[in-house]
Amino acid sequence: MKLLISLFVMICAIQANAVVYDYGLEMVRPDGCKFRWPLHEQGAPNPEGVAWYGSCVGNKAQGYGLIFELNSPTSYFIRYSSGNAYPMLMEIKNGVAKPVFLNASHVGVTPDYNPCSKYKKECDQLVQMYNEMKSSLPKNPYAGKSDKNSSKKSGPSSEVPRGNVMAKPAGFVTDEGPYIGTCDDQRLAAEIERYGQKVIAQYGREASICPSSKGMVKVHYFAITLLQKNCPGDSRAVEAIEQYTRIMNEALETISQTCVD
Repeated sequence: MKLLISLFVMICAIQANAVVYDYGLEMVRPDGCKFRWPLHEQGAPNPEGVAWYGSCVGNKAQGYGLIFELNSPTSYFIRYSSGNAYPMLMEIKNGVAKPVFLNASHVGVTPDYNPCSKYKKECDQLVQMYNEMKSSLPKNPYAGKSDKNSSKKSGPSSEVPRGNVMAKPAGFVTDEGPYIGTCDDQRLAAEIERYGQKVIAQYGREASICPSSKGMVKVHYFAITLLQKNCPGDSRAVEAIEQYTRIMNEALETISQTCVD
């Protein structure tokens, strides 16, 4: 189970010009074209269940086009650069198109459904391009049908199986891994990556040993409880939990010997 949980590799960076997001779960089209799915508030989809209708340069999505999940009537008019998405996109649902801006924050990327007053230039550009291209855009074959993914998009079941979930190891640890209803490696890695950004925002700029150790404890506890809730009985998960617990305990030992609070 290859879950990248190091605080030094779980950085989902926004490029220096704050225009293109190096964010999201990477998808690969059957022809080899790669693009990132940036809509994490709707959950990470099955990589085989999404479509990108647009150009590819060097096997990476480039320019304007459409993305959507198979079996979902909602499409997104979006612009890519080398497979990475621009934050302003157009949501197309029930025949109505509206601009959406994907805000990056310490908890990941979340949508702003009223972005045009704040990002007027970007919004005007997007609307203009959409109006110029919409007649030539491919049709989402699922448009007008009921959304078979609606239960997923509204979030996982509120009935969270507790199982043998580890108790919080310290007072500064506040977050458990969520129940997402699957033990899929990519879905789990996306959740850990999302949480890693939050921890990096809190501790990442502090080079001293105490903040770094606390960050390690938080991320590893999150990963442990994520696996315990979603992968009970999975032999790979058991092995990973043992490894993460050992690393977490080492960080806790460092904190107890070095840190004042």
